[in-house]
Amino acid sequence: MAAVTAFEQQILDGLKREHVVSLLQDLIQIPSVIHVDPEQAVADTIAQYLGERGFSVEVDPVLPARPNVVGTYGRSGGRRLLFNAHMDVVPPGNGWTVDPVAGVIQYDKVFGRGAVDDKGPLAAMLAAAAALALSGVPLTGEMVMCAVVDEENCSQGSRRLMQHLRGDMGIVGEPTSGSVVIAHKGSLRPLLKTTGRVGHTSRPEAAINAISKMARVVEAIDAFHLELRKRTHSLTGGASAAISRIQGGVGDNVIPDTCTALLDRRLIPGETEADALAELEALFARLHAQDPDLRVSIERLVPTTGGPAQVDADSEVVRLVRDCAESVLGRAPELTGLGGACDMVHLVNAGVPTVVFGPGDEHQAHQPDEHIEIEQLYQCARVYLLVALRYLAAS
Repeated sequence: MAAVTAFEQQILDGLKREHVVSLLQDLIQIPSVIHVDPEQAVADTIAQYLGERGFSVEVDPVLPARPNVVGTYGRSGGRRLLFNAHMDVVPPGNGWTVDPVAGVIQYDKVFGRGAVDDKGPLAAMLAAAAALALSGVPLTGEMVMCAVVDEENCSQGSRRLMQHLRGDMGIVGEPTSGSVVIAHKGSLRPLLKTTGRVGHTSRPEAAINAISKMARVVEAIDAFHLELRKRTHSLTGGASAAISRIQGGVGDNVIPDTCTALLDRRLIPGETEADALAELEALFARLHAQDPDLRVSIERLVPTTGGPAQVDADSEVVRLVRDCAESVLGRAPELTGLGGACDMVHLVNAGVPTVVFGPGDEHQAHQPDEHIEIEQLYQCARVYLLVALRYLAAS
């Protein structure tokens, strides 16, 4: 661990706890529920915040009223550090004891939808980036703060962002309780379709029931899942497959000739979407060979957050973030993985070595009374700032 120098401590002291908390409250109080409240108002607030602190700001309309915000500060031509966090949140749902959009403070915690997923990490990143700029420290490269849309749906924000943005190192802000995430699973969602022959329910033997054929497919997927569970990754756990939705039938007295089912296939690092699809096609071919009337195909792929990702535990970004976290927190953070997907994959696929790191307990995400501990929020903001200092500040 590299001890915090007097120079670094002076910059860290410029990042005030009350500012990080107030910024998070402001973000929580702006609704940005996916498919309900476009992220425009949050984006406008962030663009103004960064612009007032000396960042060059680009607002990119990914979708109507749903723009990414990219703020850049520093000297071009050097190394580029990317911070990435998303602005959208899931619906509040039921069971809250406080107003989910009030940003209430109780028990040294901030409550509200998005407190950990993802407005807490977003606020910590924004405050750290702003503190770096306001310190006036000469930089040898650029700090790029990216606030993106649509992560809770299919990551259209980060997909669009990384088509043109380049960087040398990245951090995705998500709730990791201060652990450093170096791998995550991916998701693939094929919509399966069985086809049969329509008929009258009084003469089912004269028809081919697509729902019955889909039942065979579901049984086969369940068996396939047990085999997939034997494929494990030390940080993310096992691969999986599960049917999550099914639809078929047009009338009470009609044998259906089509049925659809949505398959959720979780990929571990090392698996590819192409290989996963080829495995499914081979499974369907075996089912057809056993029953020529069973015809199942992949009608389309439902968009998801993306595939799996991993970075080497000995890479520079892992060593730097771990070292800075230990310097601030007084302990070496654990290297972990995520069972779900996130925007890390889009940075990694664009050639940017990236980790996921941030404040908040991931088990609070999407829950009623979602909250984040103020101390953890503040300390992770200090880690972000120290990473930027050590990576970009002139020696």
